[in-house]
Amino acid sequence: MEENTKKCKSCGEEIQLQASKCYHCGSSQILFWRIIKISNLLTACLLVVSMYQLKEAHSERVDAKEALNKANKAEHSIDSTNLVIQKLSRFEIEDAYMIASESGLALGGDTAVANRLTKNLDSINHLISKDTCEQGKFKKDMTKLFEFRNHKK
Repeated sequence: MEENTKKCKSCGEEIQLQASKCYHCGSSQILFWRIIKISNLLTACLLVVSMYQLKEAHSERVDAKEALNKANKAEHSIDSTNLVIQKLSRFEIEDAYMIASESGLALGGDTAVANRLTKNLDSINHLISKDTCEQGKFKKDMTKLFEFRNHKK
């Protein structure tokens, strides 16, 4: 190796001491430009990763939006169903009040059964009108009502 030559930092071939590029491989011999090339490569890699994450985040956002729309539709459907059930229940309660009054007359004026049934119907009506009906209690009370009604027929 001569005094006015040095080895290329990339390929190891001998080049002139003042050379900024290797004429064999074209690699820069100045550290600054080598760092810039590496940083450009890292930036490109980070850009690819960021684009991938952006795509994933967008698809998850779309999935979440669809799930929210489905949940809103289901909630609306449940609300509509609850309104229908409440309306039907009110009709049944009105029917049961008539049965309660008729049962008091049918028992020869003994209104104890009719009063007890009317009291139960009042509590069911209260639960429905306050829209605080608990599913189990409401179902049990309605079952009692229908059993009583079917027993009378």
